[in-house]
Amino acid sequence: MAIFADMRGLKAIRDEKLTFGSLLNEVQFVFEEIKDERRKNSKFKLKDVLSAGFAIFSLKSASLLEFDKRGKTEGINLKKIYQIEDICSDSHMRRVLDTIDSANIHKGFEKYYSVLKECKIDTDYEYLSGKKILSIDGVSHFSSKQVHCSNCLTKEHKSGEITYSHQMLSAAMVHPDKKEVFPIACEPIINKDGKNKNDCEQNAAKRLIAYLKKNYPNDNFLVVEDALYGNGPHIKELLGANLSFIVGVKPAGNSSLFGSFKTRKERGLLKEVTYKEYGETCQISYCNNLPINSSHSDIRVNMLICEKTDKKGKKTTFSWVTDIKITEKNAHKIMKAGRARWKIENETFNTLKNQGYHFSHNFGHGNKHLSTVLAYLMFFAFFMDQLRQYGEVNFINVWKALGTKSKLWKSIRAGFEMMPFESMEKILEHIAQEFDIPLKNSA
Repeated sequence: MAIFADMRGLKAIRDEKLTFGSLLNEVQFVFEEIKDERRKNSKFKLKDVLSAGFAIFSLKSASLLEFDKRGKTEGINLKKIYQIEDICSDSHMRRVLDTIDSANIHKGFEKYYSVLKECKIDTDYEYLSGKKILSIDGVSHFSSKQVHCSNCLTKEHKSGEITYSHQMLSAAMVHPDKKEVFPIACEPIINKDGKNKNDCEQNAAKRLIAYLKKNYPNDNFLVVEDALYGNGPHIKELLGANLSFIVGVKPAGNSSLFGSFKTRKERGLLKEVTYKEYGETCQISYCNNLPINSSHSDIRVNMLICEKTDKKGKKTTFSWVTDIKITEKNAHKIMKAGRARWKIENETFNTLKNQGYHFSHNFGHGNKHLSTVLAYLMFFAFFMDQLRQYGEVNFINVWKALGTKSKLWKSIRAGFEMMPFESMEKILEHIAQEFDIPLKNSA
């Protein structure tokens, strides 16, 4: 009986915490805590400017200009649903957001992750011995050959042309068997303090690892990364932060490691196991306690190589190193965890680019922080949507009944543009009525 009571209690917590209104309050708490360095007589509150920026990505507007050209009803709904007292113009929004250091709003990730934990979603995502997979990868969110600032990364081409860009390193909690992904941290890859030398993903990784160690010391994360990180110094950083890892490796960049693996194979010391899943055959070979390379022989890793054969006979080889001791019992799960790294590209970056968030569109560059702040606000909107998709029953029912996210976002915007509503929940109820979709609170 106690188990069922706990389940009912958890359901009540999720019903309360995973609604649009509750989640909006969480991120707006962060907005309100930011110190406003502007003049005291500024017309628009900083919280309102940030909330309007958040609304752009929450509503899946294609641009700041589109957002600015709104009708009266949209203005009413912005004030009521997004709790904005006064709505500024798109140009004023750009000027204000450009002055906000992205580090000051990063707590939005922490806020949403605390909700995730309170709802015990992190428990649902435990995979290998209670570990939670954290997929880390870099992404570019601004690129131009003309527009640039002192923080831009630069790439000079053979033609002499220069490409300016802003990038960030993102960490998302994923699970091999679950659709939702939760971006819990982002680290900008930008030049600071007028430095001439480009910042890089490896340096950003050091800062991100330090952040994880400081802010999530007991969360038992399992970091999964691509072969860019299959080197001694990075793995030493992970171990120093008490982070477990599964990191991709390739022969071209890890010849010493692959040589040691080959020697073990020649001596008959490799172990093998075969799995069949979803029409694929996976032949796994593994061994434990290898030096990562000759320069860092003190850093010992366990190595797994998987040769996957699909239904058409096409073969693909994957290889990883990990601090987890590989056994016949866990080899398949380690392989699945390693392949789950792709979820940050497929379910995160590609979703942001292709499913309404317009990640590839330039919403604004500014002179200081605008590009990064806008990217963060987009990630917050995505994080909110993923939480609602995971546990808000009416959101899930309407989405599934409509069939696609595209139709869901289109239906929400249509309601938002045409009729005044008290809340986003009321818009969902309106859509359900229009399409005859039963909801949890329906009679």
